[in-house]
Amino acid sequence: MSGDNRSIAVVIVTYNSARDIGACLRAVYGSTCAEAVNVVVVDNASSDGTAEQVAGEFPAVRLVRNKENLYYAAACNQGAATGGGRYLLLLNPDVQVAEETLQKLYEYLERNPAIAAVAPKLVWPNGRIQQSVRTFPTYSTLWYEILGLSRLFPKHPVFGRWRTDLEQVSSPLDVEQPMASCFMVRRAVWDKLGGFDQRFPMFFNDVDFCYRLKQTGGRVVYLPQATASHGLGGSVRQAKARMVWFSHIGFLRYLGKHHLTGLYYFKWLISAPVFMGVALARSLFWALRKELY
Repeated sequence: MSGDNRSIAVVIVTYNSARDIGACLRAVYGSTCAEAVNVVVVDNASSDGTAEQVAGEFPAVRLVRNKENLYYAAACNQGAATGGGRYLLLLNPDVQVAEETLQKLYEYLERNPAIAAVAPKLVWPNGRIQQSVRTFPTYSTLWYEILGLSRLFPKHPVFGRWRTDLEQVSSPLDVEQPMASCFMVRRAVWDKLGGFDQRFPMFFNDVDFCYRLKQTGGRVVYLPQATASHGLGGSVRQAKARMVWFSHIGFLRYLGKHHLTGLYYFKWLISAPVFMGVALARSLFWALRKELY
């Protein structure tokens, strides 16, 4: 790898991630470009010994200990401001990168200066491909979610369109918004856009970021030649009811931020109360389920 010996800042936000963080960091430091990596772990006041584990087992990590849970967007911005690097890799603690993944992402951006960001193929621990790329959501998407049509018919050309089918993708593909679970972006682009909008504390911060990036003419590429295993939602599962609520609020806030003009204002007046009701019902379901089980 060319360039300075700390070309990539890897930012990992943890919250009670003791079960996952060890394997995540071992994969990063076992990668072919480990010498070019500066790892920053921002711990959001974990109570399970996550920060102590990182400090004890991985002394090379720059560890930031928050006294309270600042949530994902703010902690990512905090880590990005700390890590330096010409490239920034956002990485979830429940992700394990393959040995050459960081190298492949880095080299792709080096060879393609017109590309602003790149994301690898994410797979489940059993090797099955995750549908980790989506198009930008719209008000139609909101109603497909409210009615459950996107879940009932995930491969439907209308109801499931915003979930990109990646099964047959074998070459680099321009996309709108991949999951930020493993997402490499040019530092200059991140700084220009001001990082994540912290009004999206947990969800849709990556969607909003990619949308703003696209609005400036930036391109994002899905690179299936680079892979990473993703457990999906390690920290989120610990407070499922609250996270469901945050997810729905993030969806509405995203639409309000980027589409609340003209005719969309009336769509907002109709859809927002209904969607809030759905969010409340789903949150209560998960809260009751936790109590019962």
